[in-house]
Amino acid sequence: MGQIFDKHYEQIYRYAFRRLGDQAGAEGIASETFYRLLDAYKNGKGPSDGVLYWLYRVAHNLVVDVYRKSDRTPLPLMDQVLSDPDALPEENLLQEQQEARVRWAMAQLTEDQQQVLELKFMEGLDNKQVAGILQKTIGAVKSLQHRALASLERFLQESPSGLIDRDDTGTGDEELG
Repeated sequence: MGQIFDKHYEQIYRYAFRRLGDQAGAEGIASETFYRLLDAYKNGKGPSDGVLYWLYRVAHNLVVDVYRKSDRTPLPLMDQVLSDPDALPEENLLQEQQEARVRWAMAQLTEDQQQVLELKFMEGLDNKQVAGILQKTIGAVKSLQHRALASLERFLQESPSGLIDRDDTGTGDEELG
């Protein structure tokens, strides 16, 4: 069990953090996921193979539970993307604007589309693995990915140019949408 924890904890934590955008919440999801794995093994119902899929599925369900209990605000795909600290101020501003456009476009996708893109491109999983985690067919995953990428491209082309506006104080607070 310790080897499973050591091998997969960071992946499950990162997944939960990207979905929730909250460190404490992500830690709670990761902990509860491994607690449920331990409990499943204790009861003789643990996965015999595909432990990582099982962990992602449990984490996914726990995140969905959090979302269902919340005020129904969209789940963030990423809370923050790190900027290059060595870049020039103009480059930082352009990078912030581009990141804001991508976050805005991702937020326009359905929850299923966001999940598929995250698992495929951020977690590096293949279609079969994503299908197992989301309990969908491989065809459904392919379809969701195709639609998500097409929509993402369309949203990025249509995205408002001024996603980062300066407020009256000049602090540069982001306003999305």
